[in-house]
Amino acid sequence: MQGLDSAAALVRDGRIVAAAAEERFTGEKGTGDFPVQAIEYCLRTAGITAADLDVVAHSFHYTLDPDIAELDEDAAGQFASLYRPERQRELWRTLVGPMPRRDFVAVPHHVAHAHSALDLSGFDSAVVIVSDGMGETESMTVLRADTDGLRPILTVPASHSLGVLYSLVTHHLGFLPAMDEYKVMGLASFGDPDRFGDVFTDLVRLAPEGGYVIPLLTGEVDRRSQDLHEGALARLVDLFGPARQPGEELTQRHKDIAAGLQRRLEDLVLRTAEWARSTTGEARLCLAGGVALNCTANGRIVDSGLYDDVFVQPAAGDDGAALGAALAVSSRDGNPRVRMTMPYWGNAYRDETLREVAASTEGFVVEEFTDDRALAARVAGELADGKILAWFQGGMEFGPRALGNRSILADPRSSETRDLVNLRIKKREDFRPFAPAAKAESAAKFFEIKPGAEDQYAHMVVLTRTRPEHVAGLGAVTHVDGTTRVQTVRREHNVRFWELLDALEERIGVPVVLNTSFNVQGQPIVRTPQEAVATVRDARLDGLVLGRTYLRPVGVEAAR
Repeated sequence: MQGLDSAAALVRDGRIVAAAAEERFTGEKGTGDFPVQAIEYCLRTAGITAADLDVVAHSFHYTLDPDIAELDEDAAGQFASLYRPERQRELWRTLVGPMPRRDFVAVPHHVAHAHSALDLSGFDSAVVIVSDGMGETESMTVLRADTDGLRPILTVPASHSLGVLYSLVTHHLGFLPAMDEYKVMGLASFGDPDRFGDVFTDLVRLAPEGGYVIPLLTGEVDRRSQDLHEGALARLVDLFGPARQPGEELTQRHKDIAAGLQRRLEDLVLRTAEWARSTTGEARLCLAGGVALNCTANGRIVDSGLYDDVFVQPAAGDDGAALGAALAVSSRDGNPRVRMTMPYWGNAYRDETLREVAASTEGFVVEEFTDDRALAARVAGELADGKILAWFQGGMEFGPRALGNRSILADPRSSETRDLVNLRIKKREDFRPFAPAAKAESAAKFFEIKPGAEDQYAHMVVLTRTRPEHVAGLGAVTHVDGTTRVQTVRREHNVRFWELLDALEERIGVPVVLNTSFNVQGQPIVRTPQEAVATVRDARLDGLVLGRTYLRPVGVEAAR
């Protein structure tokens, strides 16, 4: 398996049966291991075995350039041991079992990303922009999509990758590259983008037709330097000063670097979107690839009004490419494109199972509820009283966002709550913002969302702003610059979560809750009800909602 965030998805007749990242089973965050357990989960959910599969699709398709094979022994060796399509077939036979009945297909990486967005958008025609660290040889691909399929109209090679540049600056700032870019996005709000604006303008230069070039990434002298980007990292020190070491204090210089980088990325993404709109005339846009997880840039595109509708695939990283590879093959059978609702495609537990876990757990007072409305009223009361609760429901979300099934919840009103959850429970940097979940039908009252466009914000991947009159009353979920990454919730998509928001509106006057992923630092999202109980104990949370059961710890002081 190439890339990070390895995952598996199973599609039947164009419908997603199951999808999950391998990290959700191994506990290793961002793992790139061959997704054996994720595959087994998908097969188990569908009630089939590997022998029943018609096609297996893999989200990379490498071919070896004859010139590279002659000139670069290392590249030829890497292709033979890792990248050749036959290697994936070997891994499948060894780790999974029988080959599929019809075919084993290698799908080009950006094609897989493109299908992961287009086929779930419901659009007959659209522009699709895929941007990430790199696929096989590209780092950005712009495609035009219609009923006949996808056609590339612009590519930027991997040697000029905006995603790689963002990762290198992430590393320079003392964070984990290819993992912590979202931290840099949050940090940017505290900085002055003009301080290093000219530097970033020079680092990423405009090319014709919506493209760009990054000379910094093309000057490495040998294979080792190329792989480690040694020259580029040294140049960043020359441009910005000493690299920050992990754990060191964040200074204003670091914040200004983050701000300059973020603005340059936003400007470039918006420029490409403008070029694609004028070139194709398409009024709808799909976004995928790791760069599409930059919700601030996505918000710039939505706010620009360039497109009538923007769809961002919520698992935009390489986990989503696994889903896209399956959809790419499925689309050949003429299955219609249908707008997805919520990606609750991961492991699920019935309420009966959750009740059994609760009943067998010591050290908690257990309250059971017979209907969602009574549960919502009880939980809303606890949140209104300042309690911080874990929420474990239904199928696990596919992708990095907590969307109301594996969440930590809190009162959205006070910035003190934000600080408490950051420092004492999540044990993470104090500059990190939290996102709100809000009833879709009320969201435009509190956030700068155009009425009728609420579904563009359903997956917490588009940034907007809290309306000025509500900033003070939503301090826990409004960032320092007034922005917020809201999730809009419809009753028909998650009735239990919506009922909670509705009960909060009755209790505190706002149908909004602070919603963050159910994990602590370094831990993937909580996977099982037993792990949920253990995490509540370790993090000293005030309670846990398992299905319709509410567990309150006894004799344990909460994280105050």
